[in-house]
Amino acid sequence: MSRVEDDLRTKTLEVDGTALPLVLIRSAASHAQINIDAAVGFNSVHEFLAGGVPLWAYGNLGSDNSFVLIDKNGVTRFKITLNGDFQHLGGNVSVAGGSMNALTGFQQNSGAISGHVLRGNGTNFVDAALAAADLSNGVTGSGAVVLATSPSLLGSPVAPTQAAGDNTTKIATDAFVTTAINNAVAGVNPAVAVQAATTQASDTSGFTYNNGVSGIGATLMGSVNTAVTVDGFTFTGLGQRLLVKNDTQSPSGAFNGVYYVTQLQTVLLPPVLTRALDYDMPSDINNTGAIPVVNGSVNALTSWLLTSTVNTVGTDPLTYAKFSTGPVSIIGIDSLALGAAVTSTLLYAVPANGAGLYRVLWCAKVTRIATTSSILGGSAGFQIGYTDADDSVVVTTLANPTGNANGNTTGVQISGVFVINAKASTNVNYQMDYTSVGATSMQYSLHVRLEKL
Repeated sequence: MSRVEDDLRTKTLEVDGTALPLVLIRSAASHAQINIDAAVGFNSVHEFLAGGVPLWAYGNLGSDNSFVLIDKNGVTRFKITLNGDFQHLGGNVSVAGGSMNALTGFQQNSGAISGHVLRGNGTNFVDAALAAADLSNGVTGSGAVVLATSPSLLGSPVAPTQAAGDNTTKIATDAFVTTAINNAVAGVNPAVAVQAATTQASDTSGFTYNNGVSGIGATLMGSVNTAVTVDGFTFTGLGQRLLVKNDTQSPSGAFNGVYYVTQLQTVLLPPVLTRALDYDMPSDINNTGAIPVVNGSVNALTSWLLTSTVNTVGTDPLTYAKFSTGPVSIIGIDSLALGAAVTSTLLYAVPANGAGLYRVLWCAKVTRIATTSSILGGSAGFQIGYTDADDSVVVTTLANPTGNANGNTTGVQISGVFVINAKASTNVNYQMDYTSVGATSMQYSLHVRLEKL
């Protein structure tokens, strides 16, 4: 074994009888710098002294142009390859009073960067904390890493759901798209209005449910001689419709839906509610839009949209959310083969809390001409009667300006729109005039809709 001491002054080092050409040997009190010609190798263990502290080196400079440095305790610290590579095998790398120059690559075998990066301009590199500038485009959003342009996401990433109606370029989640589709369906396929809607589970908790045949003919049966009263509205007539949306009997929510009165209570009989014929199968339930509510202390003039999907009636829950896109359609009249004038007829009874603006839309069409002559709408046309909310004046002859037309041509049609300010607890009526001459009378269809604005 050969030893190189601090006072070495020669430019050629012999190790175990082998001459190693040296580009430079420099000794100081605290360090030693040795540059070795890579073409010459040695195959034994050698000791070098740096400031009196032994630093051991071993390896084969002839085969892979590398050797390792270990400390006096035998712990491997560095591996140096004389083709330019530098591997850190343990411990710390530090640069005191200078910089690491011409560094083209840095490989870490183990450990974590722990929020720090090696940053530089291609020549000088320094350690620094990880910053936004080290990310894809130098931007963070509340601490989140910004993805590169057009990233490919794997798995099932979750994103926040934007507010309904948002028309920006933000990500649209499944929930956002589902709501948008449901809203669109509700707009083009509104349901038949119900008289009232439940507000709490106790509204139907005392009823007994029977699922009929997979939901068809399913019933909710109440108590003997006890009327059905929901949200302040008492059901007194057959055919009146009710939206049950708060039932929690097991399975919770499965008994919800639209029902109509098929049996009124008596001293011997209980009231019976039956699932509506247009709302007793999954295909009906899942494809019906918003359900308007006419009466009630809480739910009057609201509409409700199904937010769940039903596959099995009586098993799957029906959940509802309040929905409104503007005017709420309250009632509709469709008469297809009228052959006479329509005298004043009730269109809508305004509830106690229902005062305000309403819109009446109507249209009439000749479906059969008279033998001699006829006038669709007669001389008075289509009329609306109501009580004004501002001054309580009863308006009885509000006629549409285009309320009549020559009715002796099949397909002739007239239509119009009224906006009225109706008083609470009063009635809105409609009527249609008619003139026909000849053995065969003129027939017409009439369609009327009332909306709450």
